Amino acid sequence: MAARASPAETTLRVIGSGSLFPGPDGDAPCCLVNDRLMVDTGYWAAHRLLRWDLHAGLVDHLLITHYHPYHTIGLPLVFCYRRGLPFIGREVRRMAVLGPAESIETLMRRTRDFLEIPEEEDLAEVVPMEPGGVYESEPFRIWAYRANHPVPGLVYRVRDNETAAEIGLAWDTAYDPDMAAFFRDVDLLVHDAAHSRPREAALCAREAGARRLALIHGDRPEVAVAEAREVFPEAAWPEDGEVIRMGS
Repeated sequence: MAARASPAETTLRVIGSGSLFPGPDGDAPCCLVNDRLMVDTGYWAAHRLLRWDLHAGLVDHLLITHYHPYHTIGLPLVFCYRRGLPFIGREVRRMAVLGPAESIETLMRRTRDFLEIPEEEDLAEVVPMEPGGVYESEPFRIWAYRANHPVPGLVYRVRDNETAAEIGLAWDTAYDPDMAAFFRDVDLLVHDAAHSRPREAALCAREAGARRLALIHGDRPEVAVAEAREVFPEAAWPEDGEVIRMGS
């Protein structure tokens, strides 16, 4: 099983950094923190985990940003894998699923109905989140802030309680000048470059005092990075599968 390089290291693994139409070897926006906290599910994130010797049973936190299909269509596959893994002797950890209060329970109910899972079967802890809400678990502290998007959505700030490293996660959000305060001093800001212009994502990172900026969600990475670096030199576009390391 793939593992963190060090118990005193925080990692972000990019599962998908693309857009509505990712290539055959990519996926829509999706990432893993410490190989256990997943943000959105893309089209087929649960299957893509296998190429890194990971599996869906190891995911014990799932953050949903909003209820648009290419961010959530992979959710039934996550639970399909998780229900089958015990039959081949694989670990399945208890999962908490966090998402916008307006839609997360509907999303989970429709997933259950699609997979024909009985109501009495315990799938996960479902946590409706409001902007300003905070969720605390042993490994993570998670804050939510409202995304600037036509449908109810959230951006998140995640703290690794072991290393104290913090990651900002902002996709499918237009530029909001007040968002920088929410991401103040994060070690890494992962920011949408489709609904916000790359320059605006870089401006958010600069005003937040972020240490690094990873752009995702778009079709022209080289152009996006060049534009962002005019404002924030520590901007990059991680490749799918790339692992960004923080902490020491």
